[in-house]
Amino acid sequence: ILSVSVSPIPDKGGEVIAFAALARDITARRQTEAALRKSEELYRTLVNNAAEGIFSVDGAGHYLEVNDRYCQMVGRTRDELIGAHLNDITVDVTPEFFAAVGAELAQLGSSTFERRLRHKNGTFPEVEVTVAPLSGARRVGIVHDISQRKADERALRASEARFATLFSSSPVGITLVRLADGRFQEVNAAFAAMVGWSREEIIG
Repeated sequence: ILSVSVSPIPDKGGEVIAFAALARDITARRQTEAALRKSEELYRTLVNNAAEGIFSVDGAGHYLEVNDRYCQMVGRTRDELIGAHLNDITVDVTPEFFAAVGAELAQLGSSTFERRLRHKNGTFPEVEVTVAPLSGARRVGIVHDISQRKADERALRASEARFATLFSSSPVGITLVRLADGRFQEVNAAFAAMVGWSREEIIG
């Protein structure tokens, strides 16, 4: 591929008497540009079809780019998000939090934390975010929805609390025994009273 520049050559009276042509081979440059466009298209395809939310922000915390999944997570369009601040979407993003993340980025090269997002419908999905630096002061974040995991953890804690209450307050003697050797792992007050031993004497 050639790039040709043509310039007129006038005589003393200003009349064009010839033309000067400069030809340059720009094949390599055009190939590089085509490869770059292909790479950018592949990058956009991968980002927009990622299963995780992805965003980038400037040094002040304003969104520069978001993918489709992140838009779904917060119930907003790309146009609504670009230019908005992290504070508009993320709960509890304080100056102290920004400072802590910045310090971790400087020390470790990335920072992972849990936060809640503000969905447009009024809900607060819980997410795990991993942030890493880009060129300049920009940052990229990868966002994983952990709402179900957090709900399961809360349900488990509530179930354990209910069991502990039932175990300790039951008027019926209850024990937990290790199957491997038949030793008591836990007993409630009712069982200790039944056998006339203290809990500490029974366990183990």
